[in-house]
Amino acid sequence: MKRRPNVLIMMELLELVIREPRGPTRLAQAANLNYQRCDESIRILSERGLIASDVREGRELYAATPKGVSLFMRWAEIFEELHLS
Repeated sequence: MKRRPNVLIMMELLELVIREPRGPTRLAQAANLNYQRCDESIRILSERGLIASDVREGRELYAATPKGVSLFMRWAEIFEELHLS
């Protein structure tokens, strides 16, 4: 099976947390990633200020920051312009 490039994985994770805040396990499942690879991508997105974690009812949930939403919207425009979506 062909691996997805990291940039596509990160954009998919951003899209998922823009739609709905999710915990790390649900995020890995929705993106069809193993937990370790998802966790590494979450760490990178967090370090760059694109997603942030919040603890609700004892669960850690990730949501997109305004910076993350802005980056995703620009990414979507580029994909649309190139007719890739």
